[in-house]
Amino acid sequence: MLAFTMDCQVNGDHTVILRLPRSVTPGQHRIELIVDPERGQSSDMVPMDQDTVEKQKHAEVWDQMDALREQAIKEGMVLMDWDEINAEVQNRRGGVIDDENSDLR
Repeated sequence: MLAFTMDCQVNGDHTVILRLPRSVTPGQHRIELIVDPERGQSSDMVPMDQDTVEKQKHAEVWDQMDALREQAIKEGMVLMDWDEINAEVQNRRGGVIDDENSDLR
């Protein structure tokens, strides 16, 4: 699960457009939206709680990882699918299969 915090302006027609990072894969997702008018009207930023700070740090790490992934692709690296990843993990473990985690998906 990824968490993103964004401050945004709501248009007169109540439209908000979001551009998500490339790390969010296309497909079905649940997106939760919380509207906090008190924070939006305050001229001072409300201090973030520790959970929010951690989520923000995780988002920054995802952005860094996404940039590294894009760089690797540009340099010719071929990405593995889940079956190839599972085979690589099994190979690195000397052929031992972990029954609990045999499928990393």
